[in-house]
Amino acid sequence: MRAFFNTVALFLTVLILSYAVDVSAEVPAKSQTLDQDEIVNLVIERSFGIKQAEMGVAETKEGIPTAKSVFDTNLAMSGSYQYDNSKQTSSLFGDRTDTWLWNLSLSKEIPSGTRLGLSWANTRSQTFNAAVGGVQIIPSQALYEPILGVSLAQPLMQNAFGMNDRLGVKQAKLAYEASDSDLRRKIDLQVYQALRNYWSLVFVRKHIVAQKKAVRFARDFLSTTREERRLGTAEETDLLAARANLLNREDELMNLQEMERTTLESLRRDLEYDPDVFVQVTRKDPPFENPGMADDERINAAFERRGDYQALRKNLNRLNVRLKVAKNVRWPKLDLVSSLELNDIDPSYSRAVSDMDSPNVRVGLNFSIPLENRAARADTRRTTAEKAGALYALKDLENKILNEISRLVAEVGSRQRIVVTSRKVLELQVAKVREEMKNYHMGRSSSYVMVQYQNDAVSAERHLIESWLDYQNSVLGLWLADGSIVAGK
Repeated sequence: MRAFFNTVALFLTVLILSYAVDVSAEVPAKSQTLDQDEIVNLVIERSFGIKQAEMGVAETKEGIPTAKSVFDTNLAMSGSYQYDNSKQTSSLFGDRTDTWLWNLSLSKEIPSGTRLGLSWANTRSQTFNAAVGGVQIIPSQALYEPILGVSLAQPLMQNAFGMNDRLGVKQAKLAYEASDSDLRRKIDLQVYQALRNYWSLVFVRKHIVAQKKAVRFARDFLSTTREERRLGTAEETDLLAARANLLNREDELMNLQEMERTTLESLRRDLEYDPDVFVQVTRKDPPFENPGMADDERINAAFERRGDYQALRKNLNRLNVRLKVAKNVRWPKLDLVSSLELNDIDPSYSRAVSDMDSPNVRVGLNFSIPLENRAARADTRRTTAEKAGALYALKDLENKILNEISRLVAEVGSRQRIVVTSRKVLELQVAKVREEMKNYHMGRSSSYVMVQYQNDAVSAERHLIESWLDYQNSVLGLWLADGSIVAGK
């Protein structure tokens, strides 16, 4: 009996003093000791999923200069030489013509939609033996013709004053901003998952600590029961029950150790650690958080911080812009066009260039319209439907955020009260075992009752650990819901 009494006393001492103390095994060589803040930083720095999403954002960003390329300046140059010795229908055309061409042009569209052009064209031609009756009709020396030209085209209906081009740039900017906001939400989700795995690892190790204590007690109790059976003070059924109790505790311990292994694997994957890295975690319980209120200020702050909400808003704005473009494309094309060219022809290139005072002016309108215009009309209807769908998605997310924050604010407060109650239950269970020990010492209790009371104490400790984990998951859920899991830290 004294051996059993000593076992119970030792168990109570360990139970009371070591609830939050980990039983440290030998720490592997590759060990990382991490807290919650370090988890957040490591996920942001190391996660390949986040880096992949960042590359997607960088790709989307390049859509902005692509859209702006419509305003690029285009330089064109050309040059050619033609040797024409083909037969002619008349000697008036000569029997050979040499032609040199070299041209330079610049063209650019400005944000007003105006297309500007500047050209510098040069021709050097020389005709041989262009004579009638021995009289030279075309001079045999080379003639130069430089032409300086400027042109202007202004859209008046479709893409009027460059509206579609400017809106195309705006669409690209909004697409990039939506992609960047979506990245923020992906970071929040990655951090949330890593923190859940981190705290799961913290508390599964606390479970293991509690279960190891239960195994030690079950092993000591089996030893005591064997001694009592040898002395004849215990029955065979007591011995069988003690053996079953030990096997059950050891089985539970193995399940918890397997859970620790899989949770550690998940956390290593979140942090992009190699399989041989062992993660050490905090030994402290998380502090109680003030859940605050689900008021308008908090809701509005959540709308501003939530990347998925901002991505939907920016996508809705992009669709508004796209709808304007689609409606404008339904209009006919009506462009005002004009050009001015100055030229001269002279055997001397320098004199031809200096005497270019012969204008060639053209002003007109170009008009075109597809009569059915089905593509433009269909695009307008499609964009209208997309915009309506995006608006419904935004409203649905707003309602989801409102309900999530309201529910989680209440849940965090409720989980706090559960933890406090569970802690009180554990204290009462330990006190109950103490009192029963006194009765046992005086011969007014049995080993069966003592084992049951010990089970109650172990279950209360396990329930307290689970309550802490449920509470911390509620806190993480609230941080995720109001967008503060990264932005608010």
